[in-house]
Amino acid sequence: MEKERPTKKIAFGVSSLGGGGAERVIVNLANELVAQGYNVDIVVKYKRGAYLNMLDSRVRVIGLFETYQGSVVKKAMEAFYNYRDYVRESSAAAILTTNRDFNIHIWILQVLTGSKLPHLFREASTLNGTYFSSNSIGSVIGRLLMRVAYRKSSMVIVNSEATKEDLVKKLGVPHKKIEVIFNPVVLRSYKKKYGAARKVFLGAGPKLVTCGRLVKSKNQGYLIECFSRLLKSWPESELMVIGEGPEKSRLQKKIKDFSLVERCHLIGFVENPEDYISQADVFVLTSLYEGSPNVLSEAMACRVPIVAVDARGGMREILENGKYGELVPEDDMEALVGAIKRQYIDPTPKHILEEGRERFDSRRIAGKYTAAIERVAGTE
Repeated sequence: MEKERPTKKIAFGVSSLGGGGAERVIVNLANELVAQGYNVDIVVKYKRGAYLNMLDSRVRVIGLFETYQGSVVKKAMEAFYNYRDYVRESSAAAILTTNRDFNIHIWILQVLTGSKLPHLFREASTLNGTYFSSNSIGSVIGRLLMRVAYRKSSMVIVNSEATKEDLVKKLGVPHKKIEVIFNPVVLRSYKKKYGAARKVFLGAGPKLVTCGRLVKSKNQGYLIECFSRLLKSWPESELMVIGEGPEKSRLQKKIKDFSLVERCHLIGFVENPEDYISQADVFVLTSLYEGSPNVLSEAMACRVPIVAVDARGGMREILENGKYGELVPEDDMEALVGAIKRQYIDPTPKHILEEGRERFDSRRIAGKYTAAIERVAGTE
């Protein structure tokens, strides 16, 4: 007879289900945990988004807002009452939230509603970007709120040692309050679907792919310029850029300016990026900074060789200093081109990639999350 689980219900919180790496982590965790017998809730701003259809039907989604309309005061009151009602009826052992803004929003609601529900934060990136890229009034207030809220949280889960170091140095979060857990990848779904997708590349190769929101920090423009250099020696190359975001028009212009329209394609958001990644010869990541990019472990799950810029964040941890993929220096385009060529000609062996990907198995990662939640909730 299966042992009864000490934690019957777990709640997650994420700002939206509209796409993105942090959101995909929550979807993967929620689906894995209901498969293991847990009851799972997800608190979001709005019950909408592309990932909504990817959730197991047993996952309950609670929206803080019904519509986008309404004054700031009205929306604040709506969030307060909806969250208060949820906490009152919920039997969750704890709530774990992710996304910097949403962590603070739920923390404020916890304080205002007098909730005693243990609250874990998940910080998905190094402390660059939001609140840390300027000294505007909004950023200063955001950093102050983070400093207070993160210190008062029940626990902060991060996905890389680099992010943990930032939390300690920049926010003063105690070491003992931070736990490092990699992002989960549903390996069994990759094994089932591997090679089953329709053909997406048309060129003879090398076939390159990258994946991420089209924002400045992901630095796709740098990869596009690098790709233009690769084409000079390998004119049959092809690059797929997966993702949506505010940089799309700028990237489209760069593709046109470099005369790459026939060879470089902006695909937009896709529910299953593995359909593209699994057919590539090399996966390339050129982000300026990251926490622990899901796409690298997803590329490993597809057994696709990896080249990544060795920028601030978890790239070196995921690739174990180059064992599971090639790391290149920042701002060295020739080194990036050379690494892509090497991985195409002499790729990282598939058995090495298979070894690396096992560290991210969703069943293993979910176990680490539930252990952390149960410690905080006192149900271990």
